[in-house]
Amino acid sequence: MMRALAPALQRLDNALMRARSGAHGWLAAVLLGLSLAASVSAEEVQELSAELEGHPIRGLVAGPEGGRPVLLLHGAKFSSLTWKRLGTLEKLAGAGYRALAIDIPGFGRSPGWAFDRDALLASLLPVLGLQKTVVVAPSMSGHVAFPLILAQPERVAGFVAIAPVGSQRYAPLLAGSVVPTLVVWGERDSVLPVAQAEKLAAGFDDATVVILPAARHPAYLDQSERFHQALLKFLAGLDARAIRGALQAPPGRGQEVPQRLRRQVLQRGEPGDLGARSGRCATRSIGPESASIPTTETSRLVGCPSEA
Repeated sequence: MMRALAPALQRLDNALMRARSGAHGWLAAVLLGLSLAASVSAEEVQELSAELEGHPIRGLVAGPEGGRPVLLLHGAKFSSLTWKRLGTLEKLAGAGYRALAIDIPGFGRSPGWAFDRDALLASLLPVLGLQKTVVVAPSMSGHVAFPLILAQPERVAGFVAIAPVGSQRYAPLLAGSVVPTLVVWGERDSVLPVAQAEKLAAGFDDATVVILPAARHPAYLDQSERFHQALLKFLAGLDARAIRGALQAPPGRGQEVPQRLRRQVLQRGEPGDLGARSGRCATRSIGPESASIPTTETSRLVGCPSEA
């Protein structure tokens, strides 16, 4: 977080230095200080507590309330705390997203109870105040993510599938799914074969496959920096697509483009493909927008973005 705030801290220091010359310097320092405080507050990870069917759901949350929501699930050996320790919550919040990491019932701080895993997320989203969200589902959490995508795809803004359990079962059922998807797999996954990544992506009309080199089943842990780069580029692409859709809509029918999205796209630039700049790092894109993306036969399952 401090690295991300370094430019603001420098501007604040400069303003304080100029303050000696008059009141305008003090005013600039005050305004910058308020802006900096808001940034710190937005990135602060806080406790999340909700109740579903009379049972507590615990987790963590960070980021502005008006940001695009990103729901972070977890694998069998992990919990919401994993995303805090990895820095994912902080990175998403710093980019303007509303990141919510939950403990699935029976894991972390959420007590276990006999819940319907096929209906868990559909029931939980309104409790969390989420109408449409990006779902990040590693490993075991595929069991609760896939049913939502199949039954209510309109409630999923994007799907980040990290070697999700159930992919072999659900991949044939997804044929033609319109949910934008990022499929992430570890090159050395010994739990689910890496070849399953492409099979899963084939079920979506718009999907990108990223293979993290030398990474095991929890690939996002072994290659956290590259995972975060891929995740943020995927989210930036969703933001840009939302803006284009609103701007291209017929007069009177388009939705207002949130200022947050305008600001993010202007700051980051038009997001490009997650594909490689060289043969040592590559992805494969599937979908209507992939035709404009230069690809080669060697860019199938080689690596992942190592440069921003």
